[in-house]
Amino acid sequence: MIYTADEFKKLVEEVQGQDWYRNPIGFGIARVDRGQLNPDKILQATYPVLN
Repeated sequence: MIYTADEFKKLVEEVQGQDWYRNPIGFGIARVDRGQLNPDKILQATYPVLN
């Protein structure tokens, strides 16, 4: 788990430092609806604002 902003920044730097990493074309935050029988399955993702 990440508890502080500094821990998050460190994780981002580690991921971006990998050879396979490419900068994303876009970014979005979505609200997801999960299944009732299996909460691990995501039924849909709603993006309230497009970038």
